[in-house]
Amino acid sequence: MERVIFAELLDRRNRVHTRVRINTLPFRIGRSYNSDLILDDPHVESEHAVVEDDGAGGLRLRDLDSQNGCFEGGAKRPSAHIALGGDTLVRLGHSQLRFRDANFAHGAAIKLVAHTPFVNWLLEHWSALLLIPALGVLLKLGEVWRNTTGDFEWVPALSETTTTLIFLVVWVGAWSLVNQMMRGRARVVAHTVTAFGFEMLLSAITDVAMEWMRFLFAPIEPLELLKIFLLCASGSLMLLAHLSILGAGRRALRYGIALLVATGALGVMVLNYYSTEQADWVETLPYWSRLEPINPRWLTPEAADAYFHELDAMQPELDTLAEKALAEQKPGGATR
Repeated sequence: MERVIFAELLDRRNRVHTRVRINTLPFRIGRSYNSDLILDDPHVESEHAVVEDDGAGGLRLRDLDSQNGCFEGGAKRPSAHIALGGDTLVRLGHSQLRFRDANFAHGAAIKLVAHTPFVNWLLEHWSALLLIPALGVLLKLGEVWRNTTGDFEWVPALSETTTTLIFLVVWVGAWSLVNQMMRGRARVVAHTVTAFGFEMLLSAITDVAMEWMRFLFAPIEPLELLKIFLLCASGSLMLLAHLSILGAGRRALRYGIALLVATGALGVMVLNYYSTEQADWVETLPYWSRLEPINPRWLTPEAADAYFHELDAMQPELDTLAEKALAEQKPGGATR
């Protein structure tokens, strides 16, 4: 009786549903109201099994000639007697039981993280669920507008934004579903803020910053590699945030997964960068960004008729230069 003093009824994900202290022996298990542990399982007998002293100072579970029997752990055949140690798993019908010692060693308590009111609002309040995606959509539309030199058209802009929006909704739904299955809470607000914050808000800020850096600094290739690094870092941080919200594994494991994903993505993107003609093109035109305005709308629009009028005005000068070049040629085509 000193070895095992608690019987735990587990759910499908091996979480404790009911915990009963074994105070006296024999300890009866079944569907009957006379049982010490009542199981609402139609595959369990009214008096299915009993926990008793094994005569050698330990405990055992004895099957009471039940129709479906008692199974230890993942065994495929029932056992008439099962020795109960400090972490023994027993299956009766569809019910899973665990028997543990009173001195079972639990892990250290998880330290509470004190969040500021703003962080609590971001992770829990329903208004953040509406505000952050709305802000991300507005930034996305603003980016499309900023890169448009002509008249802004709502249909193409909304189409491009909707594609990103659908992807993020599916992404958030998948993480929330996993969170619900593993932790019993979907944490939709936290996953939504994480996905939209990294994918729309942070990416918009990064794109603008990279445009200014390309405009201000001549070496383009290091900047392109920096952009790849920032994309991988942003993706790995978003993955780390989702894993932290989910509470999957220890902190070191979460950091390791995020670092592994970032390293793999960075390697693939860098190899893809140098395997295409993009790198050669960047090296050939090292100053193109100095000629490209930060905002295409900074360009002064010019009508087509005015453009061709300027070409017609240049035509006499071009003809004069051509005649001069021909006159300077020696007979036979050689030039002086």
